[in-house]
Amino acid sequence: MAIEPLRSALAQMAVRASKGSVEVANAALAFAYVQASETAMAREQLAKTKLESGEVLAWSEKWVVEFCTSMARRWLGDPRGKEQLISAAAREAQHGRFTTAGISLYGATIPGTNDEFALLETISQKRQGNLAQIAELTGRGCRTRSAQLLMQAADVAAQLNLDAVESRCVRFALEFAERDGDSNMLATLRARANHLEADVPGLPVPSTLATKILTSREREVVRLAANGLANREIATELGVTIRTVEGHLYQAFAKLHVTTRGELNRLL
Repeated sequence: MAIEPLRSALAQMAVRASKGSVEVANAALAFAYVQASETAMAREQLAKTKLESGEVLAWSEKWVVEFCTSMARRWLGDPRGKEQLISAAAREAQHGRFTTAGISLYGATIPGTNDEFALLETISQKRQGNLAQIAELTGRGCRTRSAQLLMQAADVAAQLNLDAVESRCVRFALEFAERDGDSNMLATLRARANHLEADVPGLPVPSTLATKILTSREREVVRLAANGLANREIATELGVTIRTVEGHLYQAFAKLHVTTRGELNRLL
């Protein structure tokens, strides 16, 4: 929904741009493209985005440019994205700007360390409102591996129509419920995750369970599939039949809750 208005805005700015507007619009469009899984367009747009403009940007404009470009890189799997978000969070917190610090840190912790999740909780407690509540629940839920807390965060995100945030919370809740063997919660979470997948297909939430819940042969097959090999090529590589490869992929897809090979790269 954001892509067309942003493209129109950039077209108008080509004629008459206001201070900082081009940089902000370029960065926002890159982030919008990557969330729509238009990765080629996102990379092209990132190449046009400049963190340092010839003009002096206002603090808020500079932060938006940094955040959107860092999140786009994070979504594309570029490690610089997380590094930039962590750095921005530390800087914003040092200046007492806890709202922007919390947003940057939330974007960085997909996934995060226990120390990062604890810091997310602390910063969130210095804020108010629904976004702060989501961040605090997410930080505590991930730190304590609580599917219930993450479900609460997902419910608040759903009320605000924040599909990507809701999807993130549900995916982590699903992982923790799987770990705990909570069969009652698993069915609900799987249905919800599948529904959200249609809206947020490219969410960069890797599963730490991927290497633990697959057999050694399933891991081999999945690794080759994720690298782009066809079933026949995998069968030749491993010295098994195509039917065997298909069986291993079917089991792995079910365990990892994915439906396409493209999703495997984000999980492994």
